Amino acid sequence: MTRIARAGGLLALLLLVWLILFVPDRTVPRGTRILFDFPVAAEPIEGAALDEAGPLKLAGAWRLTGEASEFHSLSGLALTADGRLAAVSDRGLLITMPKPGEGDTATARALVPDGSGGFAVVDSEAIVIDEGGTTWFARENQNMISRLGEVGEKPKTVRPAAMSDWSPLRGPETLARTPDGRFMVIGEGREDGRHGTFPGLMFDSDPVEAPEPWLFHVAMPDGLRPVEAAVLSDGTVLVLGRSFGLPFRFESALYAFDLADAKPASRVDARLIGRIGGPGISDNFEGMAVEEGADGALTIWVVSDSNDAQVMQSTILLKLETRKSALR
Repeated sequence: MTRIARAGGLLALLLLVWLILFVPDRTVPRGTRILFDFPVAAEPIEGAALDEAGPLKLAGAWRLTGEASEFHSLSGLALTADGRLAAVSDRGLLITMPKPGEGDTATARALVPDGSGGFAVVDSEAIVIDEGGTTWFARENQNMISRLGEVGEKPKTVRPAAMSDWSPLRGPETLARTPDGRFMVIGEGREDGRHGTFPGLMFDSDPVEAPEPWLFHVAMPDGLRPVEAAVLSDGTVLVLGRSFGLPFRFESALYAFDLADAKPASRVDARLIGRIGGPGISDNFEGMAVEEGADGALTIWVVSDSNDAQVMQSTILLKLETRKSALR
């Protein structure tokens, strides 16, 4: 790499840091309310298309905006029992919102109330909601897993020893629940001496109650890192992968492996399903939720983390469609 190229890359990185820190003005108060509603709009993205779809079909693409200063930085995605989208932000909120075309009112709730009417700004990166509505979320820069309590109550939290030495910037980006009630976490940081694999942890039950998991290793091609995962009813594990390169370029793709291959100390090789990116829709995708149809159809919702940097990024929601047979 030439000296000019290196200098250009450094300038691009410094510009990104400046934009994230100062655009928009970060003196806007945050963390001052624990439960509130606000309007959210879903604007279709004209000309959106997938460059290399593979078996994935782009069924919808929207740019989301909310009339609340706290609506940004969505990092994890799930579906509620009544079919709404539930996202956690890396600023400490759970935001529940209708799918595009099904309403325009979102609800924001503090993940970690401070006991004084406000909330702590925590880096929540992944979310799981079970059939009864119990909600868990992963906190990356603290290497924690929390279970949400009642509104206004602090969550019950555990810091598993197996995650204690994970880097604060490469922690638990994924959290998924298996059909038999186990919980799976994949760290974003590469392991030493494992040919670039990522640490996978399997908890035999609720990780807050049983925080001693066993370890396996996940290999992903193309240099992408795991940022979200979901486990289908047939045991297929879907993994959302992402990479960032200069000058300001994100790559995203969908991978899969079989849950049965994940055993203590084993290595599983995730296989590429399709790439996610193209005109109008290349961004920092970090959240994913999956709906299964009775005939094997899959609807995959993917959301981007804007990093509160509206000049360079936005909150984009994608609706992808495929079939289970295409994942094998």
